[in-house]
Amino acid sequence: MRTSYYHGGLVDEHSAGLDPARYTAGLAAAAARRGALLFERTTVLDLQRSGPEFSVHTSQGALRSGAVLVASNGYTGYHAPGLDPWLRRRIVPIGSHILATERLDAALATRLIPRGRMVFDTKNMLFYFRRSPDNRILFGGRATFTPTSLETTSRILRQGMLAVFPELAQARIEHIWGGRVGFTFDLEPQLGVHDGIHYALGYCGHGVALGTLLGGSVARLIAGLPEDSPFLTLPFPSNPAYRGRPWFLPLAGAWFRVLDLAR
Repeated sequence: MRTSYYHGGLVDEHSAGLDPARYTAGLAAAAARRGALLFERTTVLDLQRSGPEFSVHTSQGALRSGAVLVASNGYTGYHAPGLDPWLRRRIVPIGSHILATERLDAALATRLIPRGRMVFDTKNMLFYFRRSPDNRILFGGRATFTPTSLETTSRILRQGMLAVFPELAQARIEHIWGGRVGFTFDLEPQLGVHDGIHYALGYCGHGVALGTLLGGSVARLIAGLPEDSPFLTLPFPSNPAYRGRPWFLPLAGAWFRVLDLAR
C-alpha cells in the first residue's frame, strides 16, 4: 500500500470482502423463496405477550407470533424507545460513515492499494478503506461520536483520507453514506433470550460476519434445536447511568482521540 501514514501492517491471507447490500438482498430473496413474508419500512410500535404468543403491533398492522427476535443492533429503541428498555440499556449506537471518490485513473488506484485488499487500522477512531472494482477509493471510519450532517462527516473523512493518501487531494467525493453500528459495554456480541424474546445483536462494527454467524445460532434456538454457541454464556452488562441515550459519546470521542495521538 502506498502511504507513509502507517509504520507497517499485518496481512491476513484468509480475509475477504463483499458487498453488504447485495448480500442482504440475496439473503432476503432466499428467505422469500422459502416462504418468508418480508415487510420493509415497517416500524414495530408495541409488543405484548399473551400466554405462549406475542402480539406485534406495527405501522402497517398487527400480527401474532409464537416467537419474536430482536436483531435491531445499532437501531435498538431508535423508533420506539419504550419497546424493549432492557436491550436498549445494553446497546450503544455509534455512527459509522463511508465516502467514495470519483473514478480514479486505474494506474493511480492500483498504485495506492496494489493488491486490492480490505484495509483497516487499530486506532480507536479507526479508518477502514478499500479500492472498488471501478477504481474508486472507499474510505470509512468513526468520523465523529456526535450527531452531525453528512457534509461535516464528509469533510472529516476526507481529511483522514488525505492524511493516508495525499495523492487524492484533487479527487472529487461523489458519494457518502452512513448508519449506526451497535456496541456493547464489554465489546462482546450478544445472543440469548430475555423474557421470552430472542435477541442477536451488539456486533461492535463486525455485523456482516457476526450477524451471519449468530443468525444461524438464534434460528436454531427458535426452532428448538441444540445450540452450543459460546456467545450464549456471555454476560450482557449495562451501566446504571445509561438509559439508551448515549450522552457520554462526545466525552468518549475526545478521550479516544487523545489516546490515538499518544500512540
